[in-house]
Amino acid sequence: MQKKDNVRLYAIVDASDTAAVATLKAVLVPYSPKYRDGKTVVIGGVEHVLFVEFRKREGPMFDIMKSLADRYKLYPFYVIEEDKDLQPKSDKYGNDCKYFVVDAAVMDFPAPAEGFGTWQEKFRAVAKEIYRDDSVFLKVHAYYRRENGTIHAIIGNTENTKRQAPEDKVKLGEKGWRDAVCKMAEALGIEPKFKKVRYKNL
Repeated sequence: MQKKDNVRLYAIVDASDTAAVATLKAVLVPYSPKYRDGKTVVIGGVEHVLFVEFRKREGPMFDIMKSLADRYKLYPFYVIEEDKDLQPKSDKYGNDCKYFVVDAAVMDFPAPAEGFGTWQEKFRAVAKEIYRDDSVFLKVHAYYRRENGTIHAIIGNTENTKRQAPEDKVKLGEKGWRDAVCKMAEALGIEPKFKKVRYKNL
């Protein structure tokens, strides 16, 4: 893969429209992406999403993706970059929107014998308890790795706590988020790993 050490760049996009996803994949062929079928899970339900990790990064691939997302209403649509040197900056991949640098927990859960669906329901149950008791909203993006029987998950502190503020005044993040993630991870039997990621919601 043509990428720097310790850098991952990927998009997470709505995958409920199979025809639109097929079009997206056809257009992205020049960028040699790797795809993973995944889920975005919140207390209110589950959405089918596609993880798109880019092997080649030359050219405006996110402009292309954003255009298709607008055309086919493929939302949610997130872009996440894990890097060693994280600062808010303009997108070097063809879009003028700015990233936010946020905390994230990146974890690999052992998949239960009952499957990925059972894990999603367990997460939702724990997240509901945390929201009720601590007023912290948790959202996980996850996919099942069949090759080793694990569920790869990322939970970002990406809630906009100033939803009416102009974009240059927005601050992402909820107080108590890290404690809530630790509580969730303990309930699901895993140790969380925290890192900074560069994030944007297109």
